Amino acid sequence: MFWKRKEGKEGTEAAKPKAKKLSPNEIFANQIEQQLTPGQTLRFKIPETSELGYKKVEAGFVNLELNPQYPQKGKKYVFSAENIVNGMPGGKRTIMYETDKSIDLATSILDRNGAPFVVAK
Repeated sequence: MFWKRKEGKEGTEAAKPKAKKLSPNEIFANQIEQQLTPGQTLRFKIPETSELGYKKVEAGFVNLELNPQYPQKGKKYVFSAENIVNGMPGGKRTIMYETDKSIDLATSILDRNGAPFVVAK
């Protein structure tokens, strides 16, 4: 038999909306949005052993930047790859893609096991 539950203390607590739990990608995307400022580059080191789907990714660096021409031209974020020379960024960058969504950047970095890289001065 099916009976209706009487409204009481239990019913009012269940009616409150619960906060959505964010995934690691969403948390990282929020951090990217907060930390990235115009003219700044966020650089992440990609290990040699990382794999993306069916193919291996070579070691290197990936860079996140705000597009200086946005919103007149292009998308908000630029995701580029950079080679390694003697353990440091080599200077030759290849633009992989542009996007308006920081979640795309976060997913790309986390899929490649990227670690933040800071050049010591």
